[in-house]
Amino acid sequence: MFRFGSALIFITMVMLYASTINVLDRPFSIELIIAAMIGGYMAMNIGANDVANAVGPLAAINDAVVSGGVAAKASIPIWVMAVGAIGIVLGLALFGPK
Repeated sequence: MFRFGSALIFITMVMLYASTINVLDRPFSIELIIAAMIGGYMAMNIGANDVANAVGPLAAINDAVVSGGVAAKASIPIWVMAVGAIGIVLGLALFGPK
């Protein structure tokens, strides 16, 4: 329920922002706001996919080192998630503007 609620709050914030940037007096203003909401949601999903692609191999390597073998499912420690989050943030901060 937390994931659904946070996504709904994010989409609502995008909708409010899109409606305040002088878009309401243009033709197709409702369509522009809906497009901004969909674009914001897709950007959030792409970011989540990037974190998963970065954290997955690290979690598998950690599990193989800790357990001494390769398992079908690897547990993801919180420090692995923190490394992934810090890596994404640093990458966006350093190379995002380019």
